[in-house]
Amino acid sequence: FNIAEAGQYDLRLVFYEQGGGSELELFAAPGSRNTFSETHFRLVGDITRGGLQVGEASVWFTDSFDDSSWTAGTGGVGFETAGGSYPNYFDIDVQSEMYNKNGSCYIRIPFEVGDAEYSNVILRIRYDDGFVAYLNGGEVARRNFTGVPAWNSTASAGNADQAAVTLASVDISTHAGLLRQGANLLAIHGLNLSTGSSDFLISAELIAGEISQGTISPDAIEYTEPILLTGSTHVKARTLAGQWSAVNEATFAVGPVAENLRISEIMYHPADPNTEYIELTNVGAETINLRLAKLSRGVDFTFGDVAVAPGGYVLVVEDVDAFEAVYGLGFPIAGQYAGKLDNAGERIELQDAAGRTIHKFSYSDGWYDVTDGMGFSLTVKDPAAIDPNALDAKDAWRPSAHEGGSPGFDDSGDVVELGVVVINEVMPDAAGGLGDWIELHNTTDEAINVGGWFLSDDADELTRYEIAEGTIIAPGGYLVLLEDEHFGNENDPGCHVPFGLSRNGETVYLHSGSGGVLTGYSEQASFGPAENGVSFGRFVDNAGSYAFVALSQPTPGQPNAPPLPEN
Repeated sequence: FNIAEAGQYDLRLVFYEQGGGSELELFAAPGSRNTFSETHFRLVGDITRGGLQVGEASVWFTDSFDDSSWTAGTGGVGFETAGGSYPNYFDIDVQSEMYNKNGSCYIRIPFEVGDAEYSNVILRIRYDDGFVAYLNGGEVARRNFTGVPAWNSTASAGNADQAAVTLASVDISTHAGLLRQGANLLAIHGLNLSTGSSDFLISAELIAGEISQGTISPDAIEYTEPILLTGSTHVKARTLAGQWSAVNEATFAVGPVAENLRISEIMYHPADPNTEYIELTNVGAETINLRLAKLSRGVDFTFGDVAVAPGGYVLVVEDVDAFEAVYGLGFPIAGQYAGKLDNAGERIELQDAAGRTIHKFSYSDGWYDVTDGMGFSLTVKDPAAIDPNALDAKDAWRPSAHEGGSPGFDDSGDVVELGVVVINEVMPDAAGGLGDWIELHNTTDEAINVGGWFLSDDADELTRYEIAEGTIIAPGGYLVLLEDEHFGNENDPGCHVPFGLSRNGETVYLHSGSGGVLTGYSEQASFGPAENGVSFGRFVDNAGSYAFVALSQPTPGQPNAPPLPEN
């Protein structure tokens, strides 16, 4: 058999006899205790098989075990099949390994300690449904399990979802002697209630208290009366009565940060991949201090002592040097976040100092083409008015007015509101001599200047046709652009790349522009294969949403006809 580390052990030899056979197992309890409980003993090896097979449970939680083939990552471990909140607390998803297969999960968390002379150690853990925890090979805590855990053990009781996502503090100070200077290992045997359970979670951290031989910190405040907090603060407290008590700690959020702090812009896929940023704004009427507020999930950042005035902005960037090389100096940068925003979209969470969620949403690269690698940012349409829980929806966002985004300022006055000018009707195979045509419609009661805007049928070449400067669409009016005279006419100064509309179906793109470059307004319309002389256009369906469908007759410059009847 194998003992991973030299030291003092109590041994227990167990002999089984049943059904005409027998088995002998050796268990060991490390340490020099006066008494031992059943839970201290762990299987060492199976002597009846020549000592060659070492019980897996005896070695996986020691630092000598080779875990190079294991799944590696950071953050919690878990899965969720029922749409609950657990994905907010784990980064390693083990659904494929556990769901309907196994109730156990082995987790190894290596960490470094500069000085091992600690007298107080707290394990803080979220768990569904049970666990057995080991520190450097010695068991230090367990919940909802009795006996000797096996590779496929399950929890003996459940832990309700609401309790499971709350960090439970377990005082393991009696095991502080297991800590050592340098490399250490916290190992956790996570236990689900059953293999068919719909969710699972383990998320843990280890907190060591003051050095046991130290003196009182000169920065410590002796409590004699209530203490006024002028900003969000993380407080650690303990009593001294001959010896130090365990540490008690809490975070206090000061000021209306959760009420007034909002994410207002995300540059998730910039032209220069190192110039990502997230912009936040104070939508309230008083200055707020962001101390201990944090961004998580997609990226990680905890704010320091940063004050934001009413209507002011603050930026968190991927790379400060790269950002300033492109945008210059003088921007309100709070710091540099860890991680990188996913170009394909991902989940972002913003919390205040007390851990209250302000935003939790997912953005998508499919919302607007110009924000996905073309240099435009995703910008919240109205951060002060929008429901902070509504940012999962495309309608809450628009592209920035200009390439490069608007870090630290509001660009809403530089571009018309999305949806006010639409691609209203297209004719891909005209009869009667007009050729292909595209109709735009001003849906508002004010005239709109679309001079300098662009039309195209190619997502990779959006500036194929530039509408003539000074082109105005009257309130509620229409603009019809013809292939022969405009977007397919090489003699038109705005026709940079001539194009026509395909009978087989395609997508037409409309983008605002200024000075020959794209700005942030965009619309698109897609149509399928066309019969000769049949146009496609916008039609409001019974649900009140618009569809782009074949129409019963072409109506250039006029309201659209009803849809073409189905055969």
